[in-house]
Amino acid sequence: MTKEPREYFSYLLRLWKVSGAGPPVWRASLEEVHTGERQGFADLQSLLVFLEEQTNGIDQHSVSETSEQP
Repeated sequence: MTKEPREYFSYLLRLWKVSGAGPPVWRASLEEVHTGERQGFADLQSLLVFLEEQTNGIDQHSVSETSEQP
């Protein structure tokens, strides 16, 4: 079975700050609205990497067209 690229994502984003021995760290979770599947992230960088992976290639065509215009 081949997965087709998605054009739309819908997540419920939760952010909270965790204080410990070091400086406070932001944690995050995303819940996929349609399936209820939840993904946790230890820091904001991990969240951003996940979102970039999910959207990789969606705008590639748009970006290349825009960069080619004078």
